[in-house]
Amino acid sequence: MVVDIGPDQPGSSLLVLSIHNIGTTVARDVRIQDTPTLESSHAKFTPRLASALNRTIPMLPPNRRLVYAFDGPQRWSTDLPMRYDFTVDAHGPQGAVETLTYTVDLEALAGYLIGERPLKRIEEHLGKIVSRLDALADAYDKANSEAIRAHDGRMIEETRRQAEGPTEP
Repeated sequence: MVVDIGPDQPGSSLLVLSIHNIGTTVARDVRIQDTPTLESSHAKFTPRLASALNRTIPMLPPNRRLVYAFDGPQRWSTDLPMRYDFTVDAHGPQGAVETLTYTVDLEALAGYLIGERPLKRIEEHLGKIVSRLDALADAYDKANSEAIRAHDGRMIEETRRQAEGPTEP
C-alpha cells in the first residue's frame, strides 16, 4: 500500500491524495493515519479527505488506486502544513502486513511544473505551422484566383449537365 500526494496527471494543477495497492493480492482492513490531519486550501476538500482517511477500507484489490482531490498551486501561498506522515496498516492473505509510514513533503513539488502543459512548446510550434500554412493557402488562392474560378465554373457546368440527364442525338 502506498499513500502519496502529487499532481493528478502531467500538466494538471490539481494535487491529489492517492491510496494505491501496489501489491499482487487483495489488501483488507486498510487503515491510514495522517499526521498532521490533512487540510486543503479548498475548504470543501478537507471534509472529504477526512472522510477518506478516517474510515477503514474493507478491501482494495491489486493495482487499485483511490484518488481524492487535495489541493492546487495556491497551497504554496498559505500557512498550511507542507509535510505529512501517513501510517498504513492492512491485512493481506497471510494476516497483518507490516505497518508502513510514508512522509510526503509538498515542498519537493514546489519546483514541479504544476499547471504547465508538458507539450506546450510542441503546441506553440504547431500553431506557427498552421499560421504559415494558412498564409501559404491565401497566397496560392490570390495567385491562382482566375484559374480556380475557371475550374469551379467547369465543375458547376458539368454538375448541371449531369443533373439534366443524357442528351438525345
